Amino acid sequence: AYMREIENGHMPVEETEELTQEQLIMEAIYLGLRTFNGIDVKQFKQKFQLDFLHTFKETIEDLENEDMLQGDQDRIQLTRKGMFFLDSITSMFTSQEIQMS
Repeated sequence: AYMREIENGHMPVEETEELTQEQLIMEAIYLGLRTFNGIDVKQFKQKFQLDFLHTFKETIEDLENEDMLQGDQDRIQLTRKGMFFLDSITSMFTSQEIQMS
């Protein structure tokens, strides 16, 4: 069956997972924060119709005060110190309830 699928030009996929909008947002935050460039705030808003800076204002301020996060109106990124705490920082965002508009 596997070979037949490939021969017919299909990828043999056993199962797939549909992510919720909230799961997609959290994945974008995690993946964005682990890069040097961080999260592009405008792209985030275009993709999710969600104002990142407003939605996560308190978390961002707390992390900036701890020198874990830096940014401006265009981009949010982890500091060198923050990179060591990526998983903990991501959980701070994921534990926050998101109000979808």
